[in-house]
Amino acid sequence: MNIEEFIKRYWYYGALLIIVLIALLYRAQILGNFLIPTWGNTMYHVGIEREMIETQHYPTTELSYGGGFPNFYVPGFRLLVASLSIATGIDVMVMSALIVPVLGVFGLLAVYAIAYRLSGGNKFVGLFAAFFFLLSPDITLNTVRPFPQLMGLFILPLALYFLLREDWPMAILMSVTMALTHQQSMFTMVGIMGLYMVFQFAYAAIKTKDFKKPAMVTICILALVMTYAIWQMLTMGTLNILNIAQITYHEAWPVTMSTIIQTGLFVLLFFIPGLVYIFLENDSKKAAAGQPPASAQAGRKARNNYNLNISVDAKLLILSWIAATVILFKNEMWGIWLSALTHISAFNLSTMQSRFYTYFTEVAIIIAAFGMYWLLSLINFDVMLEKQE
Repeated sequence: MNIEEFIKRYWYYGALLIIVLIALLYRAQILGNFLIPTWGNTMYHVGIEREMIETQHYPTTELSYGGGFPNFYVPGFRLLVASLSIATGIDVMVMSALIVPVLGVFGLLAVYAIAYRLSGGNKFVGLFAAFFFLLSPDITLNTVRPFPQLMGLFILPLALYFLLREDWPMAILMSVTMALTHQQSMFTMVGIMGLYMVFQFAYAAIKTKDFKKPAMVTICILALVMTYAIWQMLTMGTLNILNIAQITYHEAWPVTMSTIIQTGLFVLLFFIPGLVYIFLENDSKKAAAGQPPASAQAGRKARNNYNLNISVDAKLLILSWIAATVILFKNEMWGIWLSALTHISAFNLSTMQSRFYTYFTEVAIIIAAFGMYWLLSLINFDVMLEKQE
């Protein structure tokens, strides 16, 4: 094999490796700082982790929000950092810094994997998603400091990947893991899976008459909810999730134009074309070419055309992801919506909107990858016609 053939065969993997290395090196800058980034709630997680190491048990009372009340925060991220610190002998502060580039890159690879799967196995859509993940300021802000959402941003797309593959044992395992990782991430996963379950039940009732898939999604949701319910009952003695501090203290971070811009200019540029391609253009081209619709092509390899095998399941999952995250990041409107429907005016949530928006950014990145793929196909970027592996 000469050098030209080698480059032609492996340039794609080289491009993906470069993206991963840039993501890793950028986040590794945390190791050169005197202290890890301390905005938000970074330091009180370190405090809990240090107390775990010193006392050899998980604290029953919280240190944040003034402390002295039952520990409401799920333990997954804290246990991970403390366990690695004990196993390696590395101080918990240093270990908190070391875990940032690792989980940040895992998050990038998880977005790559779900984009690859949603596109029916197109490696270029996966590559573009990884590229946009790298460029998004919102993603960067939430993957350069050691806190539980860093882990949630990795687990959620991975769980959805297994859901789309119908790998139910792994989907259930990821659901249980998320329940013990981060509350806002957990709410997001329940929202996405819940809408996906509803859409799948409707699709089965109208068309396939096969209810196995929505039933298994329901089991994933139940596994997540029951795991979290057991945790909250053991730690707080109540199942009332409105009692947790994030909701009680109304940490309102509304989504503003500045938040939207932080999604990333390139992501926003390709987002609308991506939506058009996924839900309108791709199937219309197939119909014009006499190809069967996406539902009949799911799982097949791409042929020598630009059309992607976007399955009905993929479209329903993308739609669920968009709808759930929009509903969550606009939670300051819930009271208004509830009042309009029921005339109950006392309800007010208004909490952590920007945290929920980050999960919208993840799906926006994936949709933008479809948009970039489509626009490049319009100018006949024939590199993308190579057989998908």
